Amino acid sequence: IVLAKRARHEEDAERTGDLYCARSFQAAVGCVDAERGRIAWTKTVGGNEAINGDSELVFGADASDRITAWKTATGDVAWTSEALLYRGLGAPAAVGSSVVFGDRDGTLHWLSRAKGEAQLRSTTDGSAVAVPPVVVGGVLVVVTRAGGMFAFRPS
Repeated sequence: IVLAKRARHEEDAERTGDLYCARSFQAAVGCVDAERGRIAWTKTVGGNEAINGDSELVFGADASDRITAWKTATGDVAWTSEALLYRGLGAPAAVGSSVVFGDRDGTLHWLSRAKGEAQLRSTTDGSAVAVPPVVVGGVLVVVTRAGGMFAFRPS
């Protein structure tokens, strides 16, 4: 189950099994073990957009749009990427072998989940991605500020 909300309005959270991972607005990212009632890990990293991930990796971008993938179980950094700095990235979505970030121009940046390497860029209507993208039945659904709704099926 993935629970993601925009950080500017509400907390950002993602749940995988007993781990509940969240970003606190402009301060940190971390996971708590809900079954044991203890903090599993925290990392000081500023940012204001949602995180997302699964049982292996948690993804997020900081305030400068530096992307980090943390190992869900430990919080160890799996990889970082500075390839998309200052693009106004929104919340990510993990889909198949990719993690996808939308930017302020409505471009979707598809990165390798394993290494953070660029895979593809897709365009929408030129307006920013308005809400965190969602994955439904293996299809990535994106809504833009101009009211566009786009669906992408990774191959």
